[in-house]
Amino acid sequence: MAKIYYRKTSPMIWIQRKVAGKWVRERTEWRVGDRAGERKALALCARLSLEELGGGKREMSGDFANWVEPWLLEKYGGSTTTTLSVYQRQWRHLSKWMEAKGHRHPLDITRASLSDYRAWRDPDAQLRNLGARINTVIGEIRTLGVILKEAKARGHCREIVTEKLGWKSEPRREYEPWTDDEFSKALAASEKLKGDRAWIRVALILGAYQAARGRQVQVPLDAIDFDGGMIHWPKEVMKGKRADWVQPLDPRAALLLKPIVEERRKAGKSTLADVALLNSIKMRRWLDSLGIKKVHHGLRATWITKAALAGVPQAVAMAFVHHSGPAVHRLYQRVKPSQSAEFLKAISFGA
Repeated sequence: MAKIYYRKTSPMIWIQRKVAGKWVRERTEWRVGDRAGERKALALCARLSLEELGGGKREMSGDFANWVEPWLLEKYGGSTTTTLSVYQRQWRHLSKWMEAKGHRHPLDITRASLSDYRAWRDPDAQLRNLGARINTVIGEIRTLGVILKEAKARGHCREIVTEKLGWKSEPRREYEPWTDDEFSKALAASEKLKGDRAWIRVALILGAYQAARGRQVQVPLDAIDFDGGMIHWPKEVMKGKRADWVQPLDPRAALLLKPIVEERRKAGKSTLADVALLNSIKMRRWLDSLGIKKVHHGLRATWITKAALAGVPQAVAMAFVHHSGPAVHRLYQRVKPSQSAEFLKAISFGA
């Protein structure tokens, strides 16, 4: 039976209960001496005890190892390769964490057990090849929410714990290209952004005209050569820090970026923008407020799709966006049959 446990070295209330036949202790979010918190802790103990006695349907068939991977393949195998591979990669990291912590069943995932996931994924925690920054961690927790939502539908748990933490169990948003109207609306609205949200305007400009990723807004000001029409991207702002890279500067982007660069220099700044810690969350909330359901990375797909429709050779487009291979590049090409119909007149046979 679950019961409250007090640690001499902790000001928080802990819960002691059996998981897979072993006693475990988990920290709650309530402090010792908080009467309302103590009542909530007692209620949690009662619920966990009922689940331990069978009320929570904790049969072995609900263990993650018995159904998650086949379900991901069944659910997302017919969608784009990117969606399935992202979910599978995120699940591999989540599985390693669960294995390390002894979590096997949806009922093992509590707010207390999730509290250390960010620290476990910290890149400075000496976990080789596992470290990740906050935006990656947020995506993984949301993916866990998608999985817990399915677990709840199967009767393996009664709540989606990630939603209690504020991370909605939304399905992954595809990198769908933006429409011209969506981009114009967002760019116009971004002119009003100030302070810690001003970087969003920079992200929109670089994403639309340079097919740049979000982190590339941190490019040093001196790396932008307006006279030569080039951006000298240092490897520190590139994905995976692969290598330095030079990219032609779109004249439309140059026109929009020049006043921003001048303003940043006057303010004594060294980079094009200061990115907020929770930049992906702030960007998502801002786009939602405009009624735009696309993600920023979709602007990269927008550029690549427009390049394909304009007849830009694939090798040239790949060099511009810094793609290492055609397989990855093709994932971003979202040309529809209706869009390519105009090229049929250019195809002829015979003399």
